Amino acid sequence: MAPRWAAVKTATACSLQPEISFGYLVNKNLVVGAEYRFMRNKLAKAGAAAGLGNGLRPEDWKDIFIGWAPGKNFSLTLAYVDLGVIVPATTASRRQTGYYLSAQVAF
Repeated sequence: MAPRWAAVKTATACSLQPEISFGYLVNKNLVVGAEYRFMRNKLAKAGAAAGLGNGLRPEDWKDIFIGWAPGKNFSLTLAYVDLGVIVPATTASRRQTGYYLSAQVAF
């Protein structure tokens, strides 16, 4: 597990946001893992001023992934991503989820 800290600079201060990544190397070509990112409520004042309370607060982001690299010139990554509810006040509390597929080819 490799925790990371992302510095987030606001108008008044800078804060640390934890990000956690975990990857298990099944064999030399295949990795399986997960990531979690804590999201900060940067729009708290705007939501309160508009009478929305926490209606602009995003949820934490998470994903699970599998990566395959049969050689150094080609790789595939497949992930299931859950971004939670991005802006609850405008999306009727619908979760933003989906699949991600990436292919890389190098010459």
